[in-house]
Amino acid sequence: MNITFQGAGNSFAKETSDTSPLGFPLSIPTTINGGSGQGSYTLWGGGTVLTGGADNTINASAGAYNIVAGSGNDTVNLNPNVFYDVATTATVRLNGTDNVVNGYADNATILGGLGNTRVTIGADTFTDGTYVINLGGSRNTVTSDVGQGRIDAGGDDAVVNLSDSKLQVFLHGKADFINLDDGSSGSIEDNSQGLKINVTGVTNETIDNFGFDRGALLRIDLGSGFTQPFGTAADVLAAVHNTAAPS
Repeated sequence: MNITFQGAGNSFAKETSDTSPLGFPLSIPTTINGGSGQGSYTLWGGGTVLTGGADNTINASAGAYNIVAGSGNDTVNLNPNVFYDVATTATVRLNGTDNVVNGYADNATILGGLGNTRVTIGADTFTDGTYVINLGGSRNTVTSDVGQGRIDAGGDDAVVNLSDSKLQVFLHGKADFINLDDGSSGSIEDNSQGLKINVTGVTNETIDNFGFDRGALLRIDLGSGFTQPFGTAADVLAAVHNTAAPS
């Protein structure tokens, strides 16, 4: 199914149009081209969305997708309503600023944007998806409730929130922030200036190249009900290894 739109404010919704002999919905890919903004597109079964302009909303479930979301202030929801046991995979390319990507995918690559992008993955699921997130610009926020893979959160003022996730996180901006909650067990490569890491749960992260000499700060606040693993500041320092090569 191929559909071409012109102008702004277009709307399209497709769930499925055929069933198997056993009554299960069949995956029928859809290709959407065009539009100049404020579009609303809901797809089931895979396909391609190549739309322009700003303020688009794209909902994609159950299938393989290639999505170019528009020119900014766009929202992509992956697998917002899962009724069938069909894998969702996606490549999402962002343009402009103030974009939002939400949801769960079995495998997803999220790329681009010029800043102030908000990505939330793994919400409302207990299944690990695999994600490659590589954002452009600054002031981006990535939150992973459940997931594995890698994150490059872009430039300055990046915020990364992790729980129940095993992700490689690469930081290279200024004033970046990471919050580590229960179940995070990946790795953090710190090439940033002034990174702040806040530990609020039981975590098993590896921090490489932690930049004490670049203003990095590690704050451990497990709160009541948790056994405090560090009795003194010396215990904290002994647990943090700076892997930078000696000068």
